[in-house]
Amino acid sequence: MRRKSIRRHFEKLCSEKYADQKKFWGAIKPYVNSRKNVDNSGITLKEGDKIIRNPQEVTETLNNFFTSCTQSTKEQNQNGYPADLSHISNNLISKPNVSLSNTNPTEVYEVMRKLAPNKASGCDGIPPLAVKESMDVLCFPLSTLINHVLTSTKIPQQWKLGEVTPILKKDCSLLKTNYRPITILPALSKVFEKIVHCRISPYFEEIYHKYVFAYRKYHGCDSALLSLTEQWKKEIDNNKLIGLVSMDLSKAFDTLPHELIVLKLKEYGADEATTTLIKDYLSNRFQRAMVLGLHKGTDEPVFKGEESQLPISNTMELFGVTIDDKLNFEKHIAKICRKVSQQVAVLKRMQKMLSFETRRDLYKAFILPHFNYCSETWHFCDKKSPDKLELVNKCALRFVFRDKSSPYEELCKRIGLSSLREQRLAKILSTVFKILTSDARPKSLRDLITHHFILLRISMESQAVSWILTETWQIQHEVDCGGSRSCVLHSHL
Repeated sequence: MRRKSIRRHFEKLCSEKYADQKKFWGAIKPYVNSRKNVDNSGITLKEGDKIIRNPQEVTETLNNFFTSCTQSTKEQNQNGYPADLSHISNNLISKPNVSLSNTNPTEVYEVMRKLAPNKASGCDGIPPLAVKESMDVLCFPLSTLINHVLTSTKIPQQWKLGEVTPILKKDCSLLKTNYRPITILPALSKVFEKIVHCRISPYFEEIYHKYVFAYRKYHGCDSALLSLTEQWKKEIDNNKLIGLVSMDLSKAFDTLPHELIVLKLKEYGADEATTTLIKDYLSNRFQRAMVLGLHKGTDEPVFKGEESQLPISNTMELFGVTIDDKLNFEKHIAKICRKVSQQVAVLKRMQKMLSFETRRDLYKAFILPHFNYCSETWHFCDKKSPDKLELVNKCALRFVFRDKSSPYEELCKRIGLSSLREQRLAKILSTVFKILTSDARPKSLRDLITHHFILLRISMESQAVSWILTETWQIQHEVDCGGSRSCVLHSHL
């Protein structure tokens, strides 16, 4: 009886999947998601020898910790900064004139249209969904308000209120030091911040170092990993020893001195109105921590720096990819196989309750991303690992089609995809093409590609292009083949 009820429940979810996707994915995700879901609704803390369970006391303890744990650094910052920061402007080839121009209803409308409607409401209680649904009307008065803020260089105090939710980031849940404050800002403040961001960021794209990847368009985790690993491979080929020091700065954003940010921004070419607006934005901010719907208010955050020892290891986790000292990525591929096998094993227990369309969607949403994440980085691994991936993928496809006899190539054709190896090669070629044809792509990747005239060998089999690839990423600049241009990626395997 119980099994029939469970089966009817999942069959109903599948039939209503396209009508209520949030409900469907909310029910399926706990079974296939590899990340642990942390429930912050009932936080218990240990303060000395005291166990704190009362939500009001927990909220107050966390809120005080978030705002006072960096007091020592703030006191150091009050001693002032070097008066002479002229070396910044002296090192600039051309000093930009950073200014904030007025906006218009069309721009505000586009920013509001891109708001994530499923985000939580800030202290003002206005849901982002309400802001997005009313963008046709709200864009006009909001553009007027934002222009007034840009002209007066004064931020509304309501936009300076943040609602902090404590999220467990590591280890023991009883220690307050293991919680990270996630701040939810008002939806209207996000619109304003995006408009300011669109005006300031372009000035710094030519100033940033080529190895700065954080918060830059087209500079994702895959670009950072690819740049690093290719440089390491080059040095290893030259018989050099590679040593990597990985640092995770504790409370990195909290330790940024606001006054120094404004001074450096001015040296980089920001006008008086821009620096005044940024200074006002960073000043007199308030937050309140929330646990179980209870709030505790406080004043602006302070700063702190910590010292920590650096352990030595032959492997490390970087952006979700396990890197070993041989750069053969054997352990990373073993991790992928383990994760996918676990997900497939769980889904097999409920495959009779899921329709083919649902099994296919689950495969593409939860299983396939494991195989493709940063695959350009670890594609050139040892010889045996790719075969393990293909074998695990075959098991996953057999689950999708409930087919235990068809060959792997036929299963790939039925799902509308090529083999994992061909998918990785296509992704590499796509990455190379984008690097060569777009100036916005990371400069660190453009430097990896040298232009040479090299002979190309292409074979066409089952509508898949087989390319001869290499670790040196040498690419032919242009080859004239009957009036058409083709780029060639050369390699020795």
